[in-house]
Amino acid sequence: MKTHKITRKQAKEILNYFKPCSKWKEKITQAIIDSETTNIIVSNELLLEGYNEANDTQKKLIEKYFKIEKPIDISNKYNTWAKIVKKLGEKECKLPHSNPKTIEEKSENAKRMLSRIIRVYNDGWIADWNNSNEYKYFIYLSFPVHGGLAAFHACAWSSNAAGSSVDLAIKDRKTAEIIIKNFPGILKDYFMK
Repeated sequence: MKTHKITRKQAKEILNYFKPCSKWKEKITQAIIDSETTNIIVSNELLLEGYNEANDTQKKLIEKYFKIEKPIDISNKYNTWAKIVKKLGEKECKLPHSNPKTIEEKSENAKRMLSRIIRVYNDGWIADWNNSNEYKYFIYLSFPVHGGLAAFHACAWSSNAAGSSVDLAIKDRKTAEIIIKNFPGILKDYFMK
């Protein structure tokens, strides 16, 4: 596992720019408390977690002390079903119904498509269903009470409250919102069962 070193003073400077309720801030503060030396060892995973949570000012400060290996922006690289199929392969993306005729068949195909899209967008992240402190995000459809348009939203769950759709768990709200933006037709087919 790749790690980074930072001094206590540098860590405290970075932490001053994060919200008090930030989970990342809590983890770094704990690392400072646990460290018996003047240097704190930070895993690359923890560093990226904070970097992804940061605003532009915070990112510049983090970049001042760390070499950030930014993940590839998959929101544009995999923004169509054809690109998802190309990444995962035809066999992995085979749909249950080759010529769907009913709403149920379209919904089953859409669920398979969504699970593959989410797998690509989660980029290796797998939900830990034994960890109730880890949020898992899901996309849901809401219908306005007094007319208007239905809308897709991202919602966080900290347990397996989402029921049987465990393969539709998404790593964070931003990723869920990108999927909503890039695949509205597939989402519509999934929810219209």
